[in-house]
Amino acid sequence: MSDIFIILIIFFGIVSQIILGTAGIYLPVLALLIFYIALNFKFLHTLFYAMLCGIMIDAVAGRDVPWHIIIFAVLTVVGNKWASIKQFRTWYFNFIPGLMAAAIQVVPLALINFQSDDSVYFIINEWLPVFAASMFFAALFMPLAALVLNDLGVKLKLPPYRPDLGIMTRNTRRWY
Repeated sequence: MSDIFIILIIFFGIVSQIILGTAGIYLPVLALLIFYIALNFKFLHTLFYAMLCGIMIDAVAGRDVPWHIIIFAVLTVVGNKWASIKQFRTWYFNFIPGLMAAAIQVVPLALINFQSDDSVYFIINEWLPVFAASMFFAALFMPLAALVLNDLGVKLKLPPYRPDLGIMTRNTRRWY
């Protein structure tokens, strides 16, 4: 059942990324959802689905180098590590993982698209607003997504995974 839940989350993320197109850099929905999955499910499950998402997004975008595979793998590792730190598991800190997930996606894509002949003015005018917009969106979206998806997981009676304990538990909330 948890695989179906993950597939539904990823399907929503991929569809939103395809609909948003290049605005997906401003609104990194799929990156935030992969980070959420990394916080709540087993590492290998998340890594498999993150790689699958990276392959699909790079194929749709027509990229020669599969950058999203690398970015989503890093998101999986960081999300799993974040979930294992007990002090950061409260829902008050949901905006911080959102900021991290947005930065992990936007900074590499900005560096990839950077041309050696670009001026500092271009970087400040083009990529700084992109970075600020994605960070703002991520700080707002991550707590809302965590709230909605956690409640949906409880209604579907999915046992939450505790990465810090390495077990599936029945009577605990998700990662907050």
